[in-house]
Amino acid sequence: MVRIAVCDDQDIFQETIKNKLKLLCKKESMDVEIDCYSSGKELLEYLKRDVCIYDILFLDILMDDINGIETARRIRSFDSRIQIIFITSSSNQR
Repeated sequence: MVRIAVCDDQDIFQETIKNKLKLLCKKESMDVEIDCYSSGKELLEYLKRDVCIYDILFLDILMDDINGIETARRIRSFDSRIQIIFITSSSNQR
């Protein structure tokens, strides 16, 4: 089983990513469990209680409380195994 977490402060994007991942995993005959978090703070609190439970993390870069880059930095201080994929709904191209 592949365990995935999606962390995005916008529910619509959480559900979109979760649904696309489920379709992809079904197509590839993969057993998957997907949890969603609405903030970096919420995710960090959960991970600190139960380290190394996810294989992959989809992490929004732009969030209100703690941004995705800072959240990833804090996760790396206690978990080097989880694969982190940064996502954003921003169309800003610098």
